[in-house]
Amino acid sequence: MKIFKTQHVFDYSWDEVSLAAYRKYPNEHSPKVTAVDVLKRYVDKEGRLHSVRLIASCFSMWSAVPFVKMLGLEGSMFVIERSVADPVEKTLTLRSRNISLEGLINVFEVLQYRRDPVEPSKTLLIQEASVTVAPCLISGFVEGRMIDVFSESAQNGRNAIVNVCEKIQKEQQSTV
Repeated sequence: MKIFKTQHVFDYSWDEVSLAAYRKYPNEHSPKVTAVDVLKRYVDKEGRLHSVRLIASCFSMWSAVPFVKMLGLEGSMFVIERSVADPVEKTLTLRSRNISLEGLINVFEVLQYRRDPVEPSKTLLIQEASVTVAPCLISGFVEGRMIDVFSESAQNGRNAIVNVCEKIQKEQQSTV
């Protein structure tokens, strides 16, 4: 198992960043995502928004895995994302896992957006992902390569959030 961890502070409020996280796709910074479908959404007794989304992509991460191509497993890959947005605590936690190639390659990701404790007008992102490949001669290599690609993709994801936050601000200004 290989693990990727990072933190980032956005110069946007938690309200803007959490909304941007839900509106992240489609986005020119994430062209591999081809579809997002909401499977379930509800508000619990404490006022937290729970969502389950199915995300389809031609993730570049899979092209980093040599045997995916050899086995003819290219094409759309699917991820289940479960999220909880707590407007009182100002937290949004997204947990995702692949359902394509599950058991052969397992990717788990947790993104937590929360009000920055140092500057409350900003938003702190804590991102962690783990990759586990079924035991084989090259599993360590594949896990390492996937984490490298994941690290590169994380920057694109942050750029996408900033892009959407800019759009949200423009929308808010045009309605005033």
